[in-house]
Amino acid sequence: MKEPLVSICCIAYNHGRYIRDAINGFLMQKAGFPMEIIIHDDASADDTAGIIREYAGKCPDLITPILQDKNRYSLGRRSWLTCLLARARGKYIALCEGDDYWTDPDKLQKQVDFMEANPDYILCFTNYNEVDESGKIIKENAFAARGKEVYTHRDMPIYAHALTRLFRNEHLDTLPESFGKAPGSDLYLLVWQSKFGKIRYQDYNSGAYRVTDRGFWSGKDDFEKQYMSYKTRYVILDILEKEMKVKFTRLLIGILTDMKKKVRRGRDILLCKSLYRGLINRCGRERRSGQIGISGYIGLRVSLPVYYYLQGPWRIFLKHLRKNKVTGKMLRLKNKLV
Repeated sequence: MKEPLVSICCIAYNHGRYIRDAINGFLMQKAGFPMEIIIHDDASADDTAGIIREYAGKCPDLITPILQDKNRYSLGRRSWLTCLLARARGKYIALCEGDDYWTDPDKLQKQVDFMEANPDYILCFTNYNEVDESGKIIKENAFAARGKEVYTHRDMPIYAHALTRLFRNEHLDTLPESFGKAPGSDLYLLVWQSKFGKIRYQDYNSGAYRVTDRGFWSGKDDFEKQYMSYKTRYVILDILEKEMKVKFTRLLIGILTDMKKKVRRGRDILLCKSLYRGLINRCGRERRSGQIGISGYIGLRVSLPVYYYLQGPWRIFLKHLRKNKVTGKMLRLKNKLV
């Protein structure tokens, strides 16, 4: 049996209603090269594992099932790296979760042709549709390309959906341990890969991202989504080139401000306050280690409290003023603003 040129890596959990669409999307690929399909089920409570076994029985030389007895995610373990990426033998890797699916039978062939002809690119991706549980299109061409095709590390973050990506099986064995701490591990992976080559957007639609109330991302409320985004970008700070630190810290300030506007209960306010203090402390550490220049540091130290305290619930702002005995002049400023 020939070594695969492409490894398709798929993670699934309680995707019994959708996993057939995902696997059929893999099997319909008109590829002129050998490939492998690795499907990981994280101890689903429905019939996901049974469906994977069914397909693996029909295509034993093509499909490799990895079926867990205990849910690894609940134990804090990431399936992408330990169970999938580490087992991928192909020169290239394509990703797709079990509730998403591909719609273009030439997706892999077109992406491989581009990557083979352009060795300076580490990854390529395409556009996609957002669909509901039944497959009805909610949003067509969800990636806003804006005429740009080539991206580098300085352009991060971009929202190249994992289900549309094909990338070289390189630099994955040196992924930092912090990869496992990022809720949005697909974004972390993209930023990491952008350090080793260019990224190409291919302007066609190749798949569908399913929006459900049980999805890892789409099933979360607005506050939880913002919190996951914050944690992911905070962890990504560890792997950024020096000149990107200020940009990502400003993104964190914006996310933290949005989180305050979406608080649901008292403990959410306390969480925002804790994240705010942690970000201030991190700015100080980055400045002392030389990762942030003096001008960038001053800008962050000014903008952080301005954005955090002059937006969102006034009760937090007033509490801060009382605690720190800020002058009546600031209180008068508050009255003017409201």
